[in-house]
Amino acid sequence: MRTRHRIAAIAAAVAALTAATITPAAAYDGYDQDCGNGGKFALTNGTLCVDIAGQPDQYGTIGVGYWRNGGTTYIDVSLGYLANGRTYWHPDGYITLAPGQSTTGTKRFNSWLNSSCVQGVMLVHNTSITYITGKAGPGCEN
Repeated sequence: MRTRHRIAAIAAAVAALTAATITPAAAYDGYDQDCGNGGKFALTNGTLCVDIAGQPDQYGTIGVGYWRNGGTTYIDVSLGYLANGRTYWHPDGYITLAPGQSTTGTKRFNSWLNSSCVQGVMLVHNTSITYITGKAGPGCEN
């Protein structure tokens, strides 16, 4: 009798776990955004964001921006995005943020969108450290 109860309890637990792990991600509705602290190298003085607007297999817009909330030095940064294993840098080159200057603004890229994820990328020139955001796009599981 106890064995049957154990089997029933295990079956119920497996069913609950399976239902929880198979829940589908929210559908992509033409816009997605993710902000992060830089992934492997944590940003201590700001937030790096990426957003994507448009439908797969059409031209759309990818935006990348950095919002600084501290720091007392000048920094030179370049913004770009990572998609399909390749980094695309914004053609404006680097941006200098002075002490007290809080944002790069959002740098926009008009790009052909596929159904993958994109990640925002920021290179800090005086350190050669590259920061990467989370993921945005129709193929992401945010």
